[in-house]
Amino acid sequence: MTAFVLTVALTACGIGASGGDDPTPTATTSPKLPGSINVTVEVTSDASQRPSGSLDGLVQNLSVNGCRVTIPLEWVSVGDGSGTTASGARFTLYGGAISSDQAWENAVSLVADQANRQGASSLTRGDDWIYAILSNDRGFTFRARFDDRYCDFSVLGVRAVPEAERHTWNAVAASLKVAPADEQTPES
Repeated sequence: MTAFVLTVALTACGIGASGGDDPTPTATTSPKLPGSINVTVEVTSDASQRPSGSLDGLVQNLSVNGCRVTIPLEWVSVGDGSGTTASGARFTLYGGAISSDQAWENAVSLVADQANRQGASSLTRGDDWIYAILSNDRGFTFRARFDDRYCDFSVLGVRAVPEAERHTWNAVAASLKVAPADEQTPES
């Protein structure tokens, strides 16, 4: 079995020497390694490039590990930050502490590596987020940093997720945030 390897350039591309922001995404590709497939990573420092959108219909908020996300009412949570979407794909919400910028870069690398092993069709990242979409429309992972915490939401299907459900992905990802204090448990 061919091992899929992705080396992500984790430097902030698109920022000039003067420190000014250039909102133009920059595509980077890792060097070709024997037996590997290169996935292009779009790197942007423009926060407006984060996923965006809104959910139509009835929704529910799910909070776990200090993170909160808004999902369609048809998605069924089992109470531990996981559940199933209307199409039967699995979803998970989790998060944790980030102790340093290097810890954040490691957290970004983990998402990229896992998405690559699962067959990523695209990886997009900004300074404080990464968004991976799997090939054949099987799911996505969105991880974002909020000061000293990260939150992560992912959907993973065995086969392609129906188009109507895929249209919710950006809105769900955009809703990811730190849970309000009254929704956090002492260990969050």
